[in-house]
Amino acid sequence: MGFGGTTSAMIASLKHNKRTRKTSFEKLERFLKEDNNKLYFDKKSSKQDLERIRKETQKEQRISFLKNALSFVLVAVILIYVIGFVIF
Repeated sequence: MGFGGTTSAMIASLKHNKRTRKTSFEKLERFLKEDNNKLYFDKKSSKQDLERIRKETQKEQRISFLKNALSFVLVAVILIYVIGFVIF
């Protein structure tokens, strides 16, 4: 088959640019060799800051839950209405 020079050049380029893939064993070996230092944070936070962050997070979670619950109930009501309309 005569594909021409461009196709063979493309195939040669792909072969030369291929990267070597690491096996799972090599990744595990590298992980085991690393130092397992404990996590360290040099910035400190006061109890008031932590409490404020906790309250903000709880408020965001509550709002998110209410939005999800409202949308679920709305979809359920519409679905029940549509199914009831089709059956009767």
